[in-house]
Amino acid sequence: MEDKRICPECGDNHFFVNKEKGEIVCKSCSCVVEDSMVDFSRERMIDSEDFEKNNRTGAPFDPRVANNLITEVGAPSDIRKLPKSTQMLMNRIRKKNKWTSSSLEQNLGAGLTHLKMICEHLKMPDRVSKEAANIFRECAEKGLTRARSRENIVAACIYIASKINTMPKTLNEICEVTRLEKKAVID
Repeated sequence: MEDKRICPECGDNHFFVNKEKGEIVCKSCSCVVEDSMVDFSRERMIDSEDFEKNNRTGAPFDPRVANNLITEVGAPSDIRKLPKSTQMLMNRIRKKNKWTSSSLEQNLGAGLTHLKMICEHLKMPDRVSKEAANIFRECAEKGLTRARSRENIVAACIYIASKINTMPKTLNEICEVTRLEKKAVID
């Protein structure tokens, strides 16, 4: 592309425009004359399906990860290694952190951890554990986990997910691993 500028290094007026990097480069001496060009051309319109395919803003959503949950501050084994004054401070911070996290966050965190352990023990494929985590998350968000045993709900979610994905896991196998009675899981 011809430009009316003159290269400050060689005095030539033949330039190459690199739109990807936003640079204007001299063809003769490769001197970068401008390095912060802005592309003012019209952007391509994309629909929601195209956006989902081409979106590169992070990892895909995994329902097994309790996203946006408050993490626990320090492991007890690590805190015991600290000086006594720092231990007291860390324990106070841990207690306040527990106060600020909602029951839903605590329920999801513990439930998804329990679900992951059971799925690993049963050697469930990824798709089944994701489905079970999704079902558990929906139950927790709708308040179905209140006044019910978390272990029973997790076992039921795994059983439902295995049936949805046509996995050959019976209720007996799930109850054997979780040490629950069939009646508790079904109810």
